[in-house]
Amino acid sequence: QDHINSHELPLKLAAMILADPESNEVVVWRDSGNEAGWVQACAELALDRKIDGLVTGPVSKARFKKLKSRWMGHTGLLAEMARTSVQQGYIGKKLAVVLATDHMPLKDVEKKLGPKLISRTIENAKILKSLLPAKISRRPLAILGLNPHAGENGLIGTFEKKLRLPRYVRGPLSADTAFTAKTVSEYSVVIA
Repeated sequence: QDHINSHELPLKLAAMILADPESNEVVVWRDSGNEAGWVQACAELALDRKIDGLVTGPVSKARFKKLKSRWMGHTGLLAEMARTSVQQGYIGKKLAVVLATDHMPLKDVEKKLGPKLISRTIENAKILKSLLPAKISRRPLAILGLNPHAGENGLIGTFEKKLRLPRYVRGPLSADTAFTAKTVSEYSVVIA
């Protein structure tokens, strides 16, 4: 595999790699002295428009760091490669979720969640919503509160009181009740 340039990685090989991500998670190709894992090789295929998309699963942060990576996982790597911000989105049978932040200590999250990031996350949630079946996509977006119980009207934090949301976004919702069967049936995408 050392002779394979990741820009020319055959799609068949990419499919073989993805067939067993646990054993291939840290497979490394050497290309002009640079190390690139399978995520990077497949992302290059997507950026070169040789594949339509990239689906990743969870990776061990410790294994990612063993590669001497400056990223904590896929998201940072993909953002750097695409030269744009990247957010994680998940689609389930009844609901989708978009994450506003990625791999940071909890104490830093509130500082990171400014109006620009929240707006970008809402826009990405709208894109994800458009991919859902019509029955689900007709439902509104929702956003979780940052603090327990969405701040309890300022008793457990004031972030939620300062949050300015478009009319089509419901919330902030309390995380402990946002994923009940009743609540899940009311929304299309939850921003977390």
